[in-house]
Amino acid sequence: MKAKTESFMSELDAVMVESRRSQGCAVSTIAFEMTPEDRQDLSLALANPKYTSKAIQMVLTKRGYSISPTPVGRHRRKECCCENW
Repeated sequence: MKAKTESFMSELDAVMVESRRSQGCAVSTIAFEMTPEDRQDLSLALANPKYTSKAIQMVLTKRGYSISPTPVGRHRRKECCCENW
């Protein structure tokens, strides 16, 4: 039997956090599929309150990406599972 260094649950929680971080959210997944120029524009739009999450979602959908306004809003508020790209 191996010696325990930390509790099973704390080790499990750490694995889950890393798993979510490596997966990223829907917005970051889309961003990494974009050209660097489009990624920069998306980043600027997300940071600018002039553009609503719905408007950003509509443009992304028009460009062929499947996303709803909810993950866009979560990403903007930094409430998503990714570390901002």
